[in-house]
Amino acid sequence: MVSRSDLQLELVPIRAELTLLKWMIGLSLVLSTGILALLTRIALG
Repeated sequence: MVSRSDLQLELVPIRAELTLLKWMIGLSLVLSTGILALLTRIALG
């Protein structure tokens, strides 16, 4: 029988990885948006 605390202990590393993944995706979106803005500014002069 699996208790609730056992299940929560198993989910801790998964939650940490998901949080890290969210930060990485957010950061890459911000960087790519900034790069696109710079490129359009250069292209449009």
